[in-house]
Amino acid sequence: MPEATVNPVVGDRTSCIRSAALCLVVLVVVATLALVETSYAQDGAGCFCGQPVSGILDVASDGPVATDCLFILNVAIGLQSCDPTCICDLDASGATPTSTDALLCLNAAVGVPDLLECDCAEPCVAQPPCSEMELTLRASSTLDIGWTGDGHDASLPVGGAMSIVVLRRCGGGGAVCEVDADCSGETCDPTCDCSNGGDTACEITGPVSEKRCSALTNVSCDEDDDCSPAQTCSKPFGPPLPLSVAGTPLCVTTHFVEDLAGVIDTAAGTLDVSVFVNSRSSLGTTLDQPCPRCGALSETPAIGDTFTCEGGPLNGEPCTVDGMSVIFGGTSLDCPPEPMFATGVTFSLRIETGTTGTVSMDAVIPCGGSLEVLHPSNGGAVCLDSFAACSTNADCRRCTGSPTEPCTSNGDCSGNGTCAAAPEQPVACGIYCHCGFCDEDPYRPCNADADCAVGETCAQGSGAAQQLQGNDCNNLTCGLGGDEQCCSSDTLDCETPTAKVGKCTLAPYRGCSTNADCSPQNAGACALSNRPCFENRIERTGAPSPLGSYCIDDSVVVSCTTNADCAVGACVSDTAKPATVALSCLWATSSASINAAAGLAGPVAVSFDTIVRVYRCGNALQEGAEECDDGNRVNGDGCDEICRVEP
Repeated sequence: MPEATVNPVVGDRTSCIRSAALCLVVLVVVATLALVETSYAQDGAGCFCGQPVSGILDVASDGPVATDCLFILNVAIGLQSCDPTCICDLDASGATPTSTDALLCLNAAVGVPDLLECDCAEPCVAQPPCSEMELTLRASSTLDIGWTGDGHDASLPVGGAMSIVVLRRCGGGGAVCEVDADCSGETCDPTCDCSNGGDTACEITGPVSEKRCSALTNVSCDEDDDCSPAQTCSKPFGPPLPLSVAGTPLCVTTHFVEDLAGVIDTAAGTLDVSVFVNSRSSLGTTLDQPCPRCGALSETPAIGDTFTCEGGPLNGEPCTVDGMSVIFGGTSLDCPPEPMFATGVTFSLRIETGTTGTVSMDAVIPCGGSLEVLHPSNGGAVCLDSFAACSTNADCRRCTGSPTEPCTSNGDCSGNGTCAAAPEQPVACGIYCHCGFCDEDPYRPCNADADCAVGETCAQGSGAAQQLQGNDCNNLTCGLGGDEQCCSSDTLDCETPTAKVGKCTLAPYRGCSTNADCSPQNAGACALSNRPCFENRIERTGAPSPLGSYCIDDSVVVSCTTNADCAVGACVSDTAKPATVALSCLWATSSASINAAAGLAGPVAVSFDTIVRVYRCGNALQEGAEECDDGNRVNGDGCDEICRVEP
């Protein structure tokens, strides 16, 4: 047998002279493995710190075992090779593993804590860059529409998913591309790699989804010619949205006008995105079923389940659950609403800044209708709580912590915040609204001149499409009953039952005064609360979430290390849980009853609580919208560089 193949543990005792540490490792490992048949074949999946042989994937806390240490020892004396080297480089020296690494491994294997310098929680082989992300809505996603308050606190369908792609550019920073062939002399590279130490700020676009005709038929299409006249072929923004507002059932379908654009930083956990969509509302048939249903609540529908459509033009046809309303049941793109019940032309929603940070929108535009005279520019303004004449908001300063207290300085507000004028506090001088129109175009709502094209003005507008008032509170002052709440009667004592609005606990779309109003429909008890409203300054704050590992199937998403940390489901890596918020203005519909019920034209506030999963083309796992994944990003082998099947 050639000398190079002699096992140093049993055949080369002189090696102990070279290193006392190595001798210690040899003797202890021999004793530990006296009856163990050792394999030196490296497990290709074993890419965690100190685990070149055992490869205990996803259970990094267990650490290396004795066979790993013996392998590292043989690497140190040149009888084995470690690929990648970082698996065996336990002291993170960056050099070829030595006997010191073998000794560290042995001590870690017998339970000595906090020895390993390399990162056991992450693979030390380089991962492919991120190529796609899937955003899934969680139960806490909400929608606030209009100035009446009746369209507030609406829940968005749970589980609705949207796939987006990481934008690729020639040379990483040039023209947008899909594959290398799109670039002249350069490679088509993703704008980030989503790895620690790499570029984590990703340009994103999308969604990656099947196109549907934009009208209420929602049939699949590839181009506009596949749809009926006056329809466009575009990507849907989730399944139909069921809403019941002030006794009016609505089913809202939404399509992208343009692909979204934005940046997500997987290290900082931040997301900033802009979206432009068109929506159309239809009158629903009943309050408890505004949209055709794909699975009743009693059938516990889940995403991907199959049922048959209940209601709508495709009643009885097969459907797949795309979203789950905790109030109304399953909703699906396969179950569109009745075209005959459409309320008129589509209306647009442009969100310039959806963010995990903070957004705000001030009421600075004169309201329309009969309240127009109560704006300072018209000389008839009064402080909204005292009705004393005023010229500017500075004449109506109140304590921010107690908005019923007039003040002239912070000293007047001891223990009750600061002395401020609207919009920092809710009492304004006159009536202001949040939404106007760019150069009086009723199809382009805005909050400020910055929302319009260069040279255009965001103004009140004219006609029935104007925002008529800031909120529907008894004195037009929101905030006196709590944050974004107001009284519903002429008293300022918001704690009396007559000052509150009621909703049935099991059917919050049903109004009530007593429990007797809910019991006939088995809708639970009558819960009284203050009316929701929009303050002078509408503000929302999101929550960033860096990429990590989370229990994504739990009702409360928590970070994790192993599956044992999850009450339900698995611990999934390459995930995050950001909350993204946005504010915008929504134009009026052609239905006067819907406009009156919801308060349109008016503001809209959305909060998307999501699970984000990152997919990586080239990791040998076919995920998301990938057609294939053969473990590389090489063309010509049947699966191309962006994981599409090659002809």
